[in-house]
Amino acid sequence: FTVSATLTTSCTISVSNMDFGVIDTAIVAPVDQTATIEVSCTNASPYTISIGSGLQPADAGATGRRMANGPNLLAYGLYHDPSRTSAWGVSPATVAEGFGTGAYQLLTVYGRIFGNQTMSIGSYSDSVVVTVTY
Repeated sequence: FTVSATLTTSCTISVSNMDFGVIDTAIVAPVDQTATIEVSCTNASPYTISIGSGLQPADAGATGRRMANGPNLLAYGLYHDPSRTSAWGVSPATVAEGFGTGAYQLLTVYGRIFGNQTMSIGSYSDSVVVTVTY
């Protein structure tokens, strides 16, 4: 008789929220914050993680995201690195790549509200889709 098994790749993902807190309506300097992504993929399985443009994208670029408070829009970006120079998006050049270990791996998302914006008082928010492809 034959004994067989087929193993498939699988991944799970968990993402924390990014809260910039209470800030002044006159944003002179950039305001930075972080969030975390925990991904667990089958051992040695390659994966990529992309982050969408959000609900009010300014353009197709990875840093063209905006939070909304009614008609008011607050520009921000999401990045791979603490210096916030490597944008995180959906194009091949802006995704994170890795190999599964069978355990959770932690990735940090570095966010920045851009300086030189004057906003109206209120709560601003956006929703972005994080996708793991394996």
